[in-house]
Amino acid sequence: MSQSLQTLCPNCQKTVIYSAANPYCPLCGHLLTPATDQSLSTASDEQILRLLRQTAEQPDETEKIRKRWIRLAIVAVILVALVLAIVPLARILYSKVKDQHKNPR
Repeated sequence: MSQSLQTLCPNCQKTVIYSAANPYCPLCGHLLTPATDQSLSTASDEQILRLLRQTAEQPDETEKIRKRWIRLAIVAVILVALVLAIVPLARILYSKVKDQHKNPR
């Protein structure tokens, strides 16, 4: 298991926990430099728990994008369903109006 490290990300200005095997900020993806890292062994348990909660509470950017695409897909499906429902009704009404003009009563 690789050592867990803690540092302040210079990009998003948040204190983050990451591993030496993956030296990128888990929040913004910025490459973190080991020169500013502090080992978790020097951090108190309270600090570690606070950092883990802070990281867990923030929604992942890919999750936001995924939810946005899902909403867009739902709206597209609803619009297609409305068009498919309205077109046959419009054809029926148009044919009735056309018939009335051909054969006025």
